[in-house]
Order: sequence, then C-alpha cells, then structure tokens
Amino acid sequence: MSVDWSRPVFLVGGGPSAAQLDLDKLRGAGTVVAINDSLRRLPWADVAFTADGSWISKRVDLLRSFEGERFAALPAWYRLPPEAGHIDRVYRSEQPMAKPDPQQVHGQNSGFAALDLVTARGAKQIALIGYDLTGPGHWHGGYEWTSRFGLRQYPKWVREFHNFAPFVKLRGAEVLNLNPESAIRCWPFAPFDQVVDGSAWGKLPPPDLKKIGLCRMLAMGVGLPKTGTTTLFRALRSAGLNAQHQHKNHVGFGPMMVASDSLGLDPFQDFPGIDAVTQLDFVNPQVNVWAQLDYGLLERVRERYPDLLFILQKRNIADTIASIDAWQNFRDLITRYRVPGLPAGVGADDRDLERWIEAHYAEIRSRFGAGRFVEFDIADPAAPDILSAALGIPLTWWGRQRPRPSSHHQRVSAPTRRRRQRRKAAAAAAK
Repeated sequence: MSVDWSRPVFLVGGGPSAAQLDLDKLRGAGTVVAINDSLRRLPWADVAFTADGSWISKRVDLLRSFEGERFAALPAWYRLPPEAGHIDRVYRSEQPMAKPDPQQVHGQNSGFAALDLVTARGAKQIALIGYDLTGPGHWHGGYEWTSRFGLRQYPKWVREFHNFAPFVKLRGAEVLNLNPESAIRCWPFAPFDQVVDGSAWGKLPPPDLKKIGLCRMLAMGVGLPKTGTTTLFRALRSAGLNAQHQHKNHVGFGPMMVASDSLGLDPFQDFPGIDAVTQLDFVNPQVNVWAQLDYGLLERVRERYPDLLFILQKRNIADTIASIDAWQNFRDLITRYRVPGLPAGVGADDRDLERWIEAHYAEIRSRFGAGRFVEFDIADPAAPDILSAALGIPLTWWGRQRPRPSSHHQRVSAPTRRRRQRRKAAAAAAK
C-alpha cells in the first residue's frame, strides 16, 4: 500500500491539546500519520511513524497488528526487530538540508522528523495536531517507561522547528498548527473543523514574527564580500548574539530576504530567533543575489526595523580585490554575472572593482548614515571598540577567521589563474 502524500496530511503528535479534538473526523479527510503512542488511539491511521528505537522495541505487538504503512527514522546502526513486521526505514541525521532527501530525515524528536519526512516526500498541506511543547503529559496517556528526554528538551526542540520553517517554505508546503497555545509559533494557527473540511487551506497569512517576538534582528552587515564578513560573524557570536553568516545549510539569507520582500512580506520572515546576519550576497554558478546592493530592499528593512544596526565594515580596497582573486572562482563569477553596479563582462580590470566598491560605500552612507549605522575599517585596531559601542555590548573576540590559502592548498586552479590573466590583458588592451 502506497501513501498518498498529495492529500492533506495530519501529523498527530502526543501533546495534551489533541485530547480536546474529535480525531475521528480525520477519517477520510486526508492522510493521517500517528506518531509514536498516538497509534494506540488511532489504530485506523494511514501511517505509523517513529524516530524512537526504544518505542519500537516496546511496541512490537502494536506495530505488527497495524495494517497501514510503517515508517521509522533511525540511526544507521540501529537494527529493526524483525518481529515488528515490515517497516520502511529512513535514516536520521542532525541538521535539516536545503535539498530534501526522502530517505533521510533530521532532528531530535519524532514530531520534527515526521514533518521533515512528509515535506521531503511531497506533502503540500500539513496540519500539526498535538504539537504543543508547552508542558507535561500526553493526550494518549503517556508511556510506562522513563526517557532521557523530557520537558528540559522542549526549548531546544521549539528552536529546531522555528529554524526549519524556511526549509518547509522552500519545499512549497503549507503548515497549519491546530493548537493556538503551542510553543511552535512560526506557522499560522487554524481551527480544527476548518482544516478538516478544507476551508482553511490557502487562506491564512504567515504570522508576523516580529510582533510575536520570534524575529529579533538587532544587526545586519551591509558590506561587500571579502571585507571581513566572517570576522564580523564570529565577533557577534562572541558577544552572545545568534549571528548567522551567509547561508544556513546552503540556503542563502540574502535570497530569503529578496523572496519574502517580493511577496510584500517582512524580509526577515524566515529568520526566527536570529539576531544578526553578516553577509547578504549569495553567488554560485546557479544563484546570483546581492541583497546588500538592493537599496530599495534595505530601505524597506529600515522602515520595518528602525532600531536595526546597519554595519558597514570596510577593508583596504587593494586587499579586498586580492582576496576576491584568491577565493576560488569568485572573480570570474562576478565578472560573468550582472551584479548591481557591475554589468556582465565588467570586472576583469581592478579599476572596475575599485569604482564598484567605492560607489557602494558612498550609497550606503548617503541612504542610511543618519540612522542606526556604524562604519569601520576591519583592520583598524579600534574596530572592535567602535562596533562594541554601537551594539552596546562587549565583544570577546576579534581577529582573522579564514586562513589564507597555503602553497599546498591553493583555492585557485592554474587554468583559472590563466583565464584571469587573459581577461585582464584584454581589458587593459581595450582601455
């Protein structure tokens, strides 16, 4: 029997709020996934799911008698008991990936792993039932054994859900939470009956993360790459901020900002729990986004977040260009692509990059210098004190984060160096 993930999927966890709902109404309304002991109360569910090896060993008889599909997300070393019957196994690792893998899920609890699995397998409408993470107890009566997990894990698990929200969005899935008292606040809440009859789907806007206190952005780097963005990231981390650098699991923060802004949403809609981001460009052979050069976007950020500190970290321009040259094929990419202020095909000549860098600094100062704004040279001995004063908190680290390429580990291949030399020579001849 195959599972129809194209129907609305109801994930039924163990939170006490599920006891207030008539779950028999779920019959025929979509694909019902019973997580762990919810299966004892929902033996008619379509899918049984767990990410708990102990639960499998103690519920062998329940699994063997279940007529639906069985899924287990377990580490590679775990051996499934054959007496439990056939179980479709997927592997569990630590962090969610941008590219979903139907054979691998992530996270530290079964409810999270179930959400990862169904979105990886194509589910587009997902309802969370019993996803409370607010207090003790289970709607299904609880377990007769003790666990090393418990209430002390709830804050960590809530953060995992909030951090996973952007990945769910990228997978094209809509998630509705059926408990308005749930600690998971990154998806809209919906009444049970309206979700079951289908009238709630596609109607509810995402929650305003700033209003409910999940989006707490305090600082944002608006400098260019190779100007010390990683040093800035680590320095902010040293100050106790939840700072992020350029991407999370290969999903760029700049592209997420641009995508949300294009829909009229808060550009930080997908940044729950993040205090600062230090690099807004995201460039590779498939993606070319420069959010720090989208001055209209930055002005809308300023309007929404007037107290957000804009950080313009600079570096000697000759050193910046040398670092661009030394970092893989970065110079080739920005020359090939159409970058704001740097048309496609322009950038092989160092003078082009000098003008581009200086123009960006001038534009940022002109537009944002009068508000919450700080500017410094990353090599200035006073830089950490300048930044610390602007943030209002002490920094405990300042220094070089990325090592220079060594002679035995060059980031730039010989063909790439020769190609750059030809481009520079052609640019010089054209001048």
